[in-house]
Amino acid sequence: MAAPFDCAIQLPPNWQREVRRQLEPGEVVLAWFEPDLDAQLRYAKGLVVVTDRRVLTTTAASSESTDDHGAPSAEATRWRSWPLDSITELGAVGQAGVGTLELLTTGQRLAHWHYTLGRSSNADRLVQHFTTVRRGALSRRLEGALAESGKNCCPDCGAELVVACPACGETIESVMQVDCRACGTPLRPAELFGTVIRRKAEPASTPIVDDDA
Repeated sequence: MAAPFDCAIQLPPNWQREVRRQLEPGEVVLAWFEPDLDAQLRYAKGLVVVTDRRVLTTTAASSESTDDHGAPSAEATRWRSWPLDSITELGAVGQAGVGTLELLTTGQRLAHWHYTLGRSSNADRLVQHFTTVRRGALSRRLEGALAESGKNCCPDCGAELVVACPACGETIESVMQVDCRACGTPLRPAELFGTVIRRKAEPASTPIVDDDA
């Protein structure tokens, strides 16, 4: 598998050095976004970064708290971060001329950022990148867990799949098979979402015609 492209080199020059200070060994920047409004909807600089491990963000820094290159000074910039597996969603919405980027976990908002609607396309791209990155991270974690357990599981939900009859060892040809065709042992509930699972009828055998008859 090819190594992911490190987008840190595409960061605005005034952010590159500060972001690299925050990265762990081997951590790769995959996407980033610059919100341009603070919590009071005043113009202010900020940054949201998606890496292969987590989401990082800075609080907005005032123009008085920058170094000689225009970058927020280390003393003025506070960073927060969340591991990918602790986040359930990153979403972007626009209302009344202001866009909002929300970082969510189950039943809770972890963080949010405001931006002018001119940056909406960039915010949407960050959401798309995040969704792809998180899905890949969860898939790799599931694959590792399956390799350790030696079980066959659904790649989407992680439910264990029955691949052989526990009674006679007959191979199960379909995940929707209700009972073992060899010995009749039940394999799963006969209903799905309140609907009876119907097994396709076996093809009728062709009668043998005796030419001598």
